[in-house]
Amino acid sequence: MSTRRLFAFIMLLLLLGSLSPGLHAALPSEEAILRQGGEDAKKIIEKAYSIIRHARVFTSKGAGEGGTPTEGAWALTVITRYDPKAVEELKPLAEQSKNLEVKLYAIAGLITLEPKDAAKYRLETFPESVLKAEAHSLCGCIYEKQFYMIIYWLVDQGGWQRCTFEKLPPFFETHDVPRSGEGE
Repeated sequence: MSTRRLFAFIMLLLLLGSLSPGLHAALPSEEAILRQGGEDAKKIIEKAYSIIRHARVFTSKGAGEGGTPTEGAWALTVITRYDPKAVEELKPLAEQSKNLEVKLYAIAGLITLEPKDAAKYRLETFPESVLKAEAHSLCGCIYEKQFYMIIYWLVDQGGWQRCTFEKLPPFFETHDVPRSGEGE
């Protein structure tokens, strides 16, 4: 667990502990806030886009042997399930982003929203320079650095189905995945 997340978690526990017993159970979940809509939901959706736009590793919903929920999959779930403008936001990221991890999240989101359009993102649709480029990905226990292998898994092997959650976990239960060789 990163130091930042650990600190946030400890602060949350302290705050909840200082409130009257049982009050924390009455706090709405992120999913409840998103279903309700409004300004708070917009803030959660903005946070999700920020995570995707700053991605350094493309991840499936579970990382490592324990399948720990990832921030990227949390963000992609929020975007594809609760943002009515997701397609118009994700298309430019898929088509124009120079960051290949961002491009992969956008493609996974677009396929999640429009599965019939998956063929648009098959290997042959990318220039050779992109296919040979390095992109970082962690899908389950497998860390991959080759864009063409990740896009093949995502599109041809149905990997996009393993990039979002059926039930959105609380954000504090997720973690950021560092690039291979980088510390937390």
